[in-house]
Amino acid sequence: MPQLQQIAETYASQLFWLLLVFGILYFGIARAMLPKVGRVIESREAKIAGDLAEAQSAQTRASEAQTVQAATLAKAREEAQGIVGAAAARMQEESAARLAVLDEDLGKRISEAEAQIASAASAASAELDKVAVAAAADIVARLTGQQAGEDAPLPEAAIARA
Repeated sequence: MPQLQQIAETYASQLFWLLLVFGILYFGIARAMLPKVGRVIESREAKIAGDLAEAQSAQTRASEAQTVQAATLAKAREEAQGIVGAAAARMQEESAARLAVLDEDLGKRISEAEAQIASAASAASAELDKVAVAAAADIVARLTGQQAGEDAPLPEAAIARA
C-alpha cells in the first residue's frame, strides 16, 4: 500500500529530527539549566537553614530575656513588699504613739470631768439639804398651822442624822 509507505518515509525523517531536537534540548537543559536551578535550590535551602538558626537563636535570647525579666519583676515585688511592710510598721508605730497621747489626754479629761461631777454632786447634795429643810418647814407649817422658825435646829439635825 502506497499510503503506508509514504507514512513511513515521511514520519521517519520527522521522527529523526524530533529525537535530535529533544536530545539537544535535553542535554542543553541538563548541562546549562539544571546546575543553575540546583544552585538556586541550594541557596534557598541554605537561606532557610540560616533563617531557622537565626529564629532559634532569637527564641533562645527571648527566653533568656523573659527569665531575666521575671527575676527582675520578682525582685521588684520583694522590694515593694519590703517598702510597704516598713511603711505599715512606721504607720503602726506613729498610730500607737498618737493613740498613747490621745489616751493620756482622754485620761486627763476624764479625771477633770470626774472632779467636776464630784463638785456638782456635793453642791447638789448641799442644795438638797437646804431644800429638805425648807420642805420640812413647809410640812410643819401646813400640819400645825404655825410657821417654823429659821432658828429651829430640829429639821437640820434630823437631816444630818439621816
